[in-house]
Amino acid sequence: APSEAVAKYRGKYKVGWDEIRRRRHTQLIEKGIIKGDWKCSPRDENSIPWEDEQNKDWEDARMAVYAAQIDIMDQGIGRIVQTLKDCNVYENTIIIFLSDNG
Repeated sequence: APSEAVAKYRGKYKVGWDEIRRRRHTQLIEKGIIKGDWKCSPRDENSIPWEDEQNKDWEDARMAVYAAQIDIMDQGIGRIVQTLKDCNVYENTIIIFLSDNG
C-alpha cells in the first residue's frame, strides 16, 4: 500500500487487537447487527494477549498496511459501482467478491 495510505492508519492499532475486538463487538451490538447477549468470541488460541506482544510498533504498522489495502480496494469497488450506475446497468449487475486467504 502507498505510504500516504498507510500513514492514515498508523497509530490507530496501538490499543491492541484485544481492545479493537472488544470495541468492534460493542459497535455491532450498538448498531443492532448482533444481539446484545451475544458474547465476543475468544481470542484465537495462537494469538497472544496484546500486553504480551513484544513488537507493538511493528504490529501497529502491519495492521495499518492491511487497513490501507482494504481502504484502497474499497475505493476501487466504489468507482466500479458508480460507473455501473452511471451506465444504467447497476440494477442488472451481480457483483461477486472472492478472496483467497493464501
